[in-house]
Amino acid sequence: MATTYDFNDKAGLLYVITTIRDKTKGYLEEYVKKEIGKGLSSNDFTNEMKAKLDGIAAEATKVIVDTIITSSGTNPVQGQAIYSALEKKANATSPELAGTPTTPTALPGTNSLQIANTAFVQNAINTALSGITGIDLQVVTQLPETGKKGTFYFVTREGATEPNAYDEYVWVNDKWEFIGSTTIDLSSYVKAEQIVPITTAEIDAMFAAW
Repeated sequence: MATTYDFNDKAGLLYVITTIRDKTKGYLEEYVKKEIGKGLSSNDFTNEMKAKLDGIAAEATKVIVDTIITSSGTNPVQGQAIYSALEKKANATSPELAGTPTTPTALPGTNSLQIANTAFVQNAINTALSGITGIDLQVVTQLPETGKKGTFYFVTREGATEPNAYDEYVWVNDKWEFIGSTTIDLSSYVKAEQIVPITTAEIDAMFAAW
């Protein structure tokens, strides 16, 4: 007759648990020996799998990682290919561009640090010249609040003693731009009366030491 236990007895319950553990362990060991046939312990099997998962098995292909990206790196993908691609990129600071680099065309009237391409410049010129069918010259005592396109405004220079001494202005981009003066300062130029013909004696003196 089989022995029965009262599970209120802690010693009996511990016996049952220990028996199940021992039998389960024995079944697993027999299965590993029979089915896998390697006769390996659980530790041996774990270490082998760990080696393969970590990529450090003896037959594994080693990948060398360069510490810096150069044209002569030992890793052709990481070093040489990436280096070659980076060489084609422009520097962020003072780039030396070649070929025909392009940039988006800024909106009309843009006044910022945005790069201006030739299309933006041409559009600005066309806008400034649009509507001009001729050139007009006006002499005024003072500049009006606004000006007209295609008109040069001549304002009498304050304190000028010579006749027809004017400062020249044009109305551009909703403001006055000073473009020059009708008078020329000749004070630093040599005058005709200051030029004295050289004499033969002076010429002989220059060559006397030769």
